[in-house]
Amino acid sequence: MPEFSDLIFILVPIVFVAFWCLVCSLISRGGWRKLAKGHTAFSPPEGQKFSWQSCTLNRLTGYRQCITFHVGKSGLRISVMPIFAVGHPALFFDWSIIRFKKDSDGFFGKRYLYDLGTPHVGRVSVSEKIHQAIQGQTQYR
Repeated sequence: MPEFSDLIFILVPIVFVAFWCLVCSLISRGGWRKLAKGHTAFSPPEGQKFSWQSCTLNRLTGYRQCITFHVGKSGLRISVMPIFAVGHPALFFDWSIIRFKKDSDGFFGKRYLYDLGTPHVGRVSVSEKIHQAIQGQTQYR
């Protein structure tokens, strides 16, 4: 029979991974799951890649330095770093269902709000760098 100290080395990592998955899944309930219902990305990413970005969904859930945006010809793809991806499938929004709402001054600089979906299913706040890339793709549409 294994000693208790041997079981600790097995149980602690298992409990930690289970707790990590639970927390990531609970965070996704702040708006990501609602967006994923009709906008899950199935194709590989395309376009200009912006890693280590931050965004806010629906004013409730903030994702700091763990988001990757792909700004491509067909639309906007948003994904979470793999370590946080439990409950967070990659999202894709065609340019026809993304609407610029407004800009606002945030604590760390200017932020740009976009409504996602038709009808409106969510709102995302992005940095100026992402905003400029989006505007570059949508200015001729």
